[in-house]
Amino acid sequence: VNNAGTNAQVVDTPSNNFCVMNQAANRFPNSTFTLGNLAVAMGASQSTFNTGSFGLTKGKWYFEMKPTALGSGSDNCLVGIVSRSDSTGTSDYLGEPTSVIYRNNGNYKKDSGNATYGASWGTSDIVMVAVDCDNNNIYFGTNGQWADGSGNNDEANPTSAIAFTNTMITEGTVFPTFGDLSTNSPEPAGQFNFGNPPFSISSGNADANGFGNFEYAVPSGYFALCTKNLNTYG
Repeated sequence: VNNAGTNAQVVDTPSNNFCVMNQAANRFPNSTFTLGNLAVAMGASQSTFNTGSFGLTKGKWYFEMKPTALGSGSDNCLVGIVSRSDSTGTSDYLGEPTSVIYRNNGNYKKDSGNATYGASWGTSDIVMVAVDCDNNNIYFGTNGQWADGSGNNDEANPTSAIAFTNTMITEGTVFPTFGDLSTNSPEPAGQFNFGNPPFSISSGNADANGFGNFEYAVPSGYFALCTKNLNTYG
């Protein structure tokens, strides 16, 4: 375990492993991984990304991300999914045809274009991500409220879908991802919760199978990213 910190004891067991951020897929190794590879700090003067250790091909999946640093701009901290397992250069941007990401200004980015989606978020927030690989849709929200697609986070359930059918499914697999869009310093950092939280949570919310431990309620039909769920739904 890398620099396990205060939350060293989590629900991960030999019979049920949870997704972490993939330190092996760090081709340009300036990103720093801590908290058992659940925390990532982007390297200085790069615009790259890191991915989760589990690739998703089908099923519905939920995870959370707590930003710990936003980086140099109001739209530079990125979370979402990408259909490549790692970056290929020191200026390899998310938001191209291989990814869909949620920016900290509340916009989403895909196909090289930006669009209004939800409210802005910062280091006092927890970002929620719901990935529907059965219908090739993704949803974002913060602090228990989902984005409405018009610049607000005010929905109790994820209903404003961002489709990735034509842009990302060609390789058949998508990965949770975190990254930035700028080579300026400072760079963003964040902590991921795939069901085994590295950050303190005020209330425990599990998926329908009782797996995982999340700050906010898992949407109906969505599951934590762990091997027992992947063996059933993935």
